Amino acid sequence: MFCRDWLYAYDRAHGSTDINKILGLKHLIKAEAEEQRSWAVSEFNSKFDHTYQQMQKKLKQSIALCEAIIDFSEDGSMDDLEIWKQVIDHLLDLQTAINTQLSQSKQRKKISMGIKVSLYGSPNVGKSTLLN
Repeated sequence: MFCRDWLYAYDRAHGSTDINKILGLKHLIKAEAEEQRSWAVSEFNSKFDHTYQQMQKKLKQSIALCEAIIDFSEDGSMDDLEIWKQVIDHLLDLQTAINTQLSQSKQRKKISMGIKVSLYGSPNVGKSTLLN
C-alpha cells in the first residue's frame, strides 16, 4: 500500500515514473547489503536514463539518415557513401553501448543476488568471528 501511494505521489510531483524507478524501489526494499542499496538508489535516481536517451538519440539519427538516403539519393544532392558511413558509425556506437549495458547488468545482477556462504566446522572454532 505504501509503495503504491508513494509512487502515485511521485508521479503527481514529477510527471511520470519509468520502469527504472520502479525496479530501483523494488531492489531498495529487498536490499540486504550496502552495495545493493547503492545500486538500487542509483537505479532509482535514473542514473541510466542518460545512457538510454543517448542510445535512443543514435538510433533516431540513424533512422533519419536512412530516410534521407531513400528520399533524396536520386537527385544527386547527397553523398550516399558518406551518409552510409555515418549510419554505420552510429550503429557501431549503439552496439558498443548495448554491450556495455549488458555486461553491467550482469554485474548488477550478481550484486543484487548476493552470494551464499556456508561455514562448516566444529563448535567453538571461530566460524562466527570469521563471518563477522
